[in-house]
Amino acid sequence: MNKGCALGQEMENRVIEKFFPVRFINNITNVEVHARKPIYDIHRWWARRPGSTFRAIILGTLLSGNSVNEESFKTIFYKKNDLNGSIVLDPFSGGGTTIVEAARLNCNTIGIDINPVAWFITKKEIEQVSIKRLIEEYRNLEKKLAHKIKRYYITSCPNCGKPAEVVYAFWVRRVRCSRCGTEFPKFSAVKLADINRDKSWIFCLFCHTIFAWNRKEKNIICPGCGRQLDIDRKTRDKKYSCPGCGAVLSAKESLPTKNFDMIAIEYYCPNCGRRGYKAADASDYRLYEEAKKEFYKHKNNLIFPREEIPSGKEVKRLFKYGYKFFYEFFNERQLLCLSILFDEILHIEDDNIKEFFLLAFSDCLDYNNMFARYNWKARKIEPMFAHHAFYPKDIPAENNVWGARYGRCSFSKCFKKLVKAKQYCNRPYELRVIGGKADKIYIQNEKIRGNFVDNFKDLSKGGGNVLLKCHDAEDLSFIPDKSVDAVITDPPYFDNVMYSELADFYYIWLRIALAEKYDIFKQKYCPRSGEAVVNKVQRKDEGFYLQKLTKIFKECFRVLKDNGLLVFTFHHKKIEAWASTLEAILNANFYITAVYPVFSEMRTSFHIFGKKAVSYDTIIVCRKRKGKLQRISWDNLLDEIESYAKEMLKELTKFKNLTPDDLFVIMRGKCLELYSKFYPNVYMNEEKVSIAQVLDYVDKKLAELMEKTDAFKKQKITLDEFMRNL
Repeated sequence: MNKGCALGQEMENRVIEKFFPVRFINNITNVEVHARKPIYDIHRWWARRPGSTFRAIILGTLLSGNSVNEESFKTIFYKKNDLNGSIVLDPFSGGGTTIVEAARLNCNTIGIDINPVAWFITKKEIEQVSIKRLIEEYRNLEKKLAHKIKRYYITSCPNCGKPAEVVYAFWVRRVRCSRCGTEFPKFSAVKLADINRDKSWIFCLFCHTIFAWNRKEKNIICPGCGRQLDIDRKTRDKKYSCPGCGAVLSAKESLPTKNFDMIAIEYYCPNCGRRGYKAADASDYRLYEEAKKEFYKHKNNLIFPREEIPSGKEVKRLFKYGYKFFYEFFNERQLLCLSILFDEILHIEDDNIKEFFLLAFSDCLDYNNMFARYNWKARKIEPMFAHHAFYPKDIPAENNVWGARYGRCSFSKCFKKLVKAKQYCNRPYELRVIGGKADKIYIQNEKIRGNFVDNFKDLSKGGGNVLLKCHDAEDLSFIPDKSVDAVITDPPYFDNVMYSELADFYYIWLRIALAEKYDIFKQKYCPRSGEAVVNKVQRKDEGFYLQKLTKIFKECFRVLKDNGLLVFTFHHKKIEAWASTLEAILNANFYITAVYPVFSEMRTSFHIFGKKAVSYDTIIVCRKRKGKLQRISWDNLLDEIESYAKEMLKELTKFKNLTPDDLFVIMRGKCLELYSKFYPNVYMNEEKVSIAQVLDYVDKKLAELMEKTDAFKKQKITLDEFMRNL
């Protein structure tokens, strides 16, 4: 334990209530979101928050604030901290960030999530395993079947004519003429890759010529056939000429299909050392047809999911493309190779080792399907779930399932990620940013170790350090009253991410392997009914979301010690989301004691790039309400809020890259901190003022303050200039 940083006996005056080192943490997370720590790269989970943020939150929540200041906190952050077995609960554990970071700090943790995939990912993140045994089993697997898969990803090098590895195969979606039914490629040309700032590789679908195009030139003229080509992917107003009937079709008249044409190959030749692009030739088509024939020959005996896609909010667009089954996300070659690999993994005798291989296999599915796309700037494949949604791609990239020398997230590369993640568990680090450069600071004697227990009694008596449950957090009856030191979580964000619908993609594969061992994998799809989201397809409105969160937070109130804190991060710009979440907290008898903004996602993230999305999370610190509630008039509260808003705007000028949307979110949270201290005793003319009324006022006041200048609204002047005009 660090000297002078003991956990307060009465748990009063926590660090996080006095301060949070926002700029210090933001400097770290600004780097970390671009290069996640290996443990958080072990498998996809949506809207993961940076581990460094939660390390700081846990330290700030459990350390006494009496002897810690902002400078000493930075020293503590980079040292091993023994938090003396404090019990931390996360009722929405998701991808396991709270559980991993709390385990590092020697806390006892309770992680709960309704989703079996989330439970499985978290379990394997902190579960111990012999890295030596993992590598030995991988070598056995490689020896048995790598050649069986790699034989389907061989091409000829156009330079020396010898066999070369397929890194990626490029495909283009076909559309169908609504008048005559003819199918034809959606594009006349495809951009394969950028050579440099000025030039790109272009593939002509008319004559199959690959050529360099200078992007300064307005028109793209193919040197092979002389045609003017179009690579515009914005198809809303696009016109198509049907080769069958000659009709000129609008985008609506050219119906998307599930069918694709293979057009080009990115290859690596081990003989001449060349990595390049070539048009798919007769031998490439023959090899694919061979794989296809093999698939249909053995289809009934191959192991892959046959489940239909259930209805839902996120899957609606899939039905428009004609998708009915999850296996239609893959082409026949992918299904054949994945099935061969999956079958061999299922025969691994050691259950723990097998589960780690299942995790690597599940992880690679994200990159080995016909929804993955090629990033022509970075020359690498991007996953299907680069967005938090199912988006059919018009120009998908087919990965090499086992893997080539180059390429990203084939099975072999995902296994290496897994090994790297478990090595990180043995030697975790934090980033230190000085002068814009980041160094890794390895925390001496700190390890990530999960010793699992089945019940709270064993956890509290030191029988283990982790209690993981896959069930609805509305029922925490297995936890005694006032027994948890802190509740630290990242709850579902209203209608942002439909976790169960997305996780089905992984679940249906994992279920084949895990249903006999774990009851939570017995049902056909991920649980829906108890998921705390707003989803009209599931008939879940704002009222359901509010009611669900309230019940969960009331249970958190019951199990939390009287002097413990509830700390959570929130990320949304919709007023309805804020109203529901805040009302749930207040109705559960908590009040807000502090609010801080922290960086959450990189601006170039596919999920938020080019959108008016919020890149800052809001950390909200809450205490259990005690004693008689004070009463305040609406007018008096308004005066405090307005004064507070102006002061906060001045404070926020310290942060870089804040957009008006970020400011709205951060300011809204800080102003609501005031309101929460009096809720529900805020009155106007003897009538209680609702949360919705407060949010409406706060947003109008913030808009008024920020719209003092049109230049700032258009982001043409700095925040400093804006503040001078207030």
